[in-house]
Amino acid sequence: MEWEFHSRFANWGFGGSSCFGFEKLSKLHYTGFTSPSLEGTLERTPLPKGVEPDKAISAEQQPRGMRLKFSKNPFPGMNPWLEEFWRDIHTSLITYARDAIQRQLPADLVARVEEYLAVDESTDGNNVRSRRQAEPQTPRFIEIVDLRAGRRVIAAIEFLSLANKLEGIGKSQYVRKQTDFLSSGVSLVEIDLIRQGGWVVAVEKGNCPTECSMPYRICVTRGFEPDISEVYLASYRHPLPQVRIPLRQGEPDVLLPVQSILDDAYVNGRYGNLIDYSRGPDGPMEQVDETWIRDFLSSNAQREA
Repeated sequence: MEWEFHSRFANWGFGGSSCFGFEKLSKLHYTGFTSPSLEGTLERTPLPKGVEPDKAISAEQQPRGMRLKFSKNPFPGMNPWLEEFWRDIHTSLITYARDAIQRQLPADLVARVEEYLAVDESTDGNNVRSRRQAEPQTPRFIEIVDLRAGRRVIAAIEFLSLANKLEGIGKSQYVRKQTDFLSSGVSLVEIDLIRQGGWVVAVEKGNCPTECSMPYRICVTRGFEPDISEVYLASYRHPLPQVRIPLRQGEPDVLLPVQSILDDAYVNGRYGNLIDYSRGPDGPMEQVDETWIRDFLSSNAQREA
């Protein structure tokens, strides 16, 4: 079976910002999802007591007591099941992204992994904070430093975590760091692959086209053009983009292949053995996305006795 969609990488101008995404103008064909290495299998493994076969595969299609698994990331884009394992996925993405960027940098620039303390708390309407984790997190991010300018930071790359997005201390810490970067002329790349939590990327939500604002979002704000942000389409249905990482003004950008490093994180973390696609992903989801995911996985599953 051949799976295809119509798309073209395009640039929309809006209110001082730019949006990079897909528009329906030309045809691309993707046939890899029918290869044996990407087909799903149903294993005869008992489901936990009380758990019904459910959202990912309909009850009519899925025999009771079967687990649907894929050895490689079955989605062309983001895999929503990976959000449940975000600490491990986040660590892998940071490391792989650092390595991918490092190979493209001139000799006097260096990409390095840094970390900061983030308290993961939420605040309700009565200003009562409830701790969601037993311990503070230490999120990692990537800095690109200029050795020629006394190790000055010229760019930062963030893969957002839930602690950055929940109302409370964690979000306040992140917004303060975001402001510090941009006010210091540091370019900021924000990659948000978590559906839960509030809007925290630098571009205002009202300035972002719907296509580029949900379910995930990627935002690039250049330190030498802080009033302009670029946002990219990020979804389950289309491959995640190669994001342009700004360097020094006047230098060509380097590219971060987000889809490629996500797929590597899936395989290297052996999530094909951990994730049961017969159970729906954690967190809220739009009905149209839930339907598309169920149908997509159903059409790519190979059932074995």
